[in-house]
Amino acid sequence: MDRGPILTAPFEWTELEQNDQGYSFPEVAEKLNLYPTFFDRNEAAPDSTDDLIHITINQKEYQVKKDITIMQACEQNGIKIPHLCHESDLTPDANCRLCLVKVKGEQELAPACGTTVKDGIEITTEDDELNHNRKILLELQMASHEHNCLTCHKGNPCIAGSCELQELIREFDIKESRYEQNKEKHPIDNTSPVLSYDPNKCILCGRCVRACREIACQNNLGFINRGADTLVAAGANKDFDQSACVTCLACIFACPTGAMTEKIAHYEGEDWEEKLIFQS
Repeated sequence: MDRGPILTAPFEWTELEQNDQGYSFPEVAEKLNLYPTFFDRNEAAPDSTDDLIHITINQKEYQVKKDITIMQACEQNGIKIPHLCHESDLTPDANCRLCLVKVKGEQELAPACGTTVKDGIEITTEDDELNHNRKILLELQMASHEHNCLTCHKGNPCIAGSCELQELIREFDIKESRYEQNKEKHPIDNTSPVLSYDPNKCILCGRCVRACREIACQNNLGFINRGADTLVAAGANKDFDQSACVTCLACIFACPTGAMTEKIAHYEGEDWEEKLIFQS
C-alpha cells in the first residue's frame, strides 16, 4: 500500500521487464523519462512563438495558437459567439449554424466551431446581417416543436444547467416566431430509471449523441429517420430501459435544452409542486 498504484504487466514497447513486484508510478515515470512531458507540466517550457499566429477579430488584433478553431480563439479572448451544437469537450459538428461568422475574402459564412484559424485571418463575429440570420435560426427552432417552458425542467437553473435555447431567445429579444409552429407530439420516454427523454424539446444539435459516443464510449444514441421526421433514439430505436444505456448521465449534461433531463425533481399538479421521483 505504501507504493501506491502498481504496473504489473507493462507493454512490450516500454522495454520494461516483467517484475513480480511490479513498478510504481514514479519508477515508471523515471524509467520512461516521463517527468519533463507529463509529471512536471508546470515546469515545462512555455509555448514557442513559432506556434503562435496573429489574427484579427472584430477589428482588434490577437495572438493565438495555430491550428485552433475560430470558436476556441474567441473563447480564449472573452469573445462570445452564439451556439447550440458546440460543446468544448466534444468534437465540432457545425449543424446549428448559429456560430456562422464572416471571414474577410471568403464569400460564404464560416462556422466558427469548425473553421481553423490561419495567420492574418480577419474575422467578424457580430453585425446586423449575422444577428438577423441568428434570429431567423432561433425562430425556426422555436417553431420546430411546441417548446413549453412552463413544463420544462430546464426552465429554471438546475444541476445540469439552464436551457441554452431559452437564454439565446432572451438575448436576441425574440417574443414570438414568425413561422408556423409544429404541434405534432412525440411520446415521452420515461422508461429509464434515472432520465427522461422528451423528443418534443429536442433541437437535433447532436450533443447527446456525441457525448454518448465520445465521453461514455457507449454509442447508444443516434439519429433515426430523415428530414422533418428526424429524431434521436436509443439503441435500435428502442425504449431507454431496453437499450444499452449505462445511466451515466453524459447525455443530460450535454443537452442544451430540456430534451434529456434527470429524474431528480419534476413538476406536476396545478400548483407546480416538486415531487421526488428518483433517488440514488
